[in-house]
Amino acid sequence: MKKKMLVLAICVVVSALFVSSAMAAFDWRVCTISKAGTTSFGDLFIEVTGVTPVFPATIFMLPLPPETDPTYAVQLTKAKEMYAAALTAWSNSANVWVYCDPALGVGSPAAGVATFR
Repeated sequence: MKKKMLVLAICVVVSALFVSSAMAAFDWRVCTISKAGTTSFGDLFIEVTGVTPVFPATIFMLPLPPETDPTYAVQLTKAKEMYAAALTAWSNSANVWVYCDPALGVGSPAAGVATFR
């Protein structure tokens, strides 16, 4: 019985370590924009390469709210502002701050885009 409890306790500890390391780590990252545009469905996207910390080119979606959302106008304005910041930085070859988690991979959301000086 003690062996089973010990094995169970070890399994719980090991699984907790794996779960905590796999959790999303959203943070502000300095990035260079290599692409910006819209998908065929009208979704806004940016492709960025991490400068600090370094990560490979990854495509992030800028979240667009559903039209039935009561805060649609406010959220749409925020998405347009993030897209405008990305386009401005791209056209000026400047870096931007992007609030994202590159570990989530292509198509994951970018919760914020801000100009970087």
